[in-house]
Amino acid sequence: MIRALVLDVGEIIVRLDFKRLFTALGLPATNIPQAMDLLSHWDAYDTFERGHLTSVAFFEILRKKFSLILPDAVLLPLWNSVLIGEIAGIDSLLTEVAAKVPVYGLTNASLPHLEYVKKLCPACRHFTQIFSSCELGLRKPEAAIYEAVLRAIHVPAAETLFIDDRQDNVTGARLAGMKAEQCLNPPDELKKHLEQYGIL
Repeated sequence: MIRALVLDVGEIIVRLDFKRLFTALGLPATNIPQAMDLLSHWDAYDTFERGHLTSVAFFEILRKKFSLILPDAVLLPLWNSVLIGEIAGIDSLLTEVAAKVPVYGLTNASLPHLEYVKKLCPACRHFTQIFSSCELGLRKPEAAIYEAVLRAIHVPAAETLFIDDRQDNVTGARLAGMKAEQCLNPPDELKKHLEQYGIL
């Protein structure tokens, strides 16, 4: 029996589009997976997503690395521009789900992204809590981040379902003992997983 549902936020709750940001940074906007890999393996980005850099400090590093002359007042909305809107139909689905089991978010996100997505997406109100890399100092798919969530929600791993669009994060959750599934087409595919596990 599933007693808790943990959802990724990006591409499960909110649609992402990195093209504008990557174009501004001079990263290959025509090859998003390659650009994402370059960004996610950059030490400063990793540190920022773990909450160990302030936005002011990170944006200064960003300017130097990518030879930008943009002030923070321009960089902040540019940084948040990757979050383009709530996925259609997800709010009504989570309304139904949250009446049955507690729903939590688990996201790799910098503090500006975390704050912005809470304002952007009404569906976030269904989360009992959103766990984020910038607050935990950990990132998916590290085992410690799943373990931290399980300790906080007081639900055994085997009774917790985790959904993410990235297979490596799904694998990490499974290694932590959680039930976990990949979802590439919310809300329809998400609904099928919830039906599969008896939540709906």
